[in-house]
Amino acid sequence: MIAVHPATLMFLVISTALYFSNQDEIRRDIEERGNVLAAALAENSLYAVVSGNTAPLKETFNGLLTVDDSLISIQIVDANRSLVVSVGDLVSARTDLLTFEGPLSRQVPDIDLFGRLDTPHTSSPDEPAARFRKTAPAGYVRVVMSPAPVLRAKRERLYVNLALVLLAAFSSGLAGLFLAQQF
Repeated sequence: MIAVHPATLMFLVISTALYFSNQDEIRRDIEERGNVLAAALAENSLYAVVSGNTAPLKETFNGLLTVDDSLISIQIVDANRSLVVSVGDLVSARTDLLTFEGPLSRQVPDIDLFGRLDTPHTSSPDEPAARFRKTAPAGYVRVVMSPAPVLRAKRERLYVNLALVLLAAFSSGLAGLFLAQQF
């Protein structure tokens, strides 16, 4: 019976450590996903925003919202921070939401009109690769995410793991009691 107490204490310590380390891991995963998603959407939305053809963006963003439960809203604002495209819940009273932003970066070819050659600019193996310079962003993509669905899924997996550890501790205690009665 004395062997059950250390096993129970070990179960409690391991359970607590797993729970808190899992929380930090989930937060990092959501932040990484949010930053990558904001950057990818910004890169792919630039033409639609500059050309004014934002209708396909709404379809794409709505599709993303239906597929990913952790996405709350996706917005595109112009350089003056005026709303251009918005899908999802804009005014959520939840406090657990995380917001990620990616700039709609424009790259302009760096053309030297007064080049060292008196010939037209051409692309050839002898010339260095074309250079681009970034200008002020044309706008920003804002992605609002909630860690709640991911937390829920990982918490359920953690509970299953903890149940297995508890079952192992219980069976070890029973085996210890059985062996103690044998001798």
